[in-house]
Amino acid sequence: MPRALFDQTLAPRTRNTRPVSTVSLSVLLHAVALAAVFAFHITASSAALPDAAVLPGIFVPPPPPITPPAPRVRSVPKQPAAPIIPTVAPTTITQEPETPPVYGPPSNSISVAQGPTGTLDLGPPSNGVKLSAPPPQAPRPTIVRVGGEIKPPTRLVYVPPSYPSIAQTARIEGEVLLEATIDETGAVKNVVVRQSIPLLDRAAIEAVSKWRYSPTLLNGQPVAVIMTVGVRFSLR
Repeated sequence: MPRALFDQTLAPRTRNTRPVSTVSLSVLLHAVALAAVFAFHITASSAALPDAAVLPGIFVPPPPPITPPAPRVRSVPKQPAAPIIPTVAPTTITQEPETPPVYGPPSNSISVAQGPTGTLDLGPPSNGVKLSAPPPQAPRPTIVRVGGEIKPPTRLVYVPPSYPSIAQTARIEGEVLLEATIDETGAVKNVVVRQSIPLLDRAAIEAVSKWRYSPTLLNGQPVAVIMTVGVRFSLR
């Protein structure tokens, strides 16, 4: 039935009479054309890309220029101007103006001689300058330590130490050793504790500071001496 239906159509039935070789040639030509277009696009894209050597210059800024250090200017000492020497002899001589003499301070190089009367004679007798010699300076006091040829001075004034009540209650006794300076007059100065008993140190210092000694002589001159003094505290 369907086949008879199509047999009644007015259009004539045409059969494909194109040979197979024509179809193959057409397919080959289309493939060649597509390959040519693809190759053209690849060539154009590679030509548009920048050179690899140019890329670092595009994206990386160039390093700053290196500034050479400024040259050191060496100061040249200024040479004194050379005197101008005239080449032609003058026809007249001009008299220079007279300048008054300038009297400066006396020279320090003066011969000094000590005369028999103890005065200093400066220069010849015409200047009449006489200066008295400075008085001799007093010898500086000397402090020596007792020992050897230096004998300890004799104690002239003795003040007994007062026994602190707190030390008596605590039944504390013993000897406090002090180092004291005896000046030229025999007075006691600069008392320092060398062997301490804390509750008895102050009483020992107060007592020794009131003692007096005979002056110590060295070569006939009184001198200060340093000596060790012991103060004994006993409950008996």
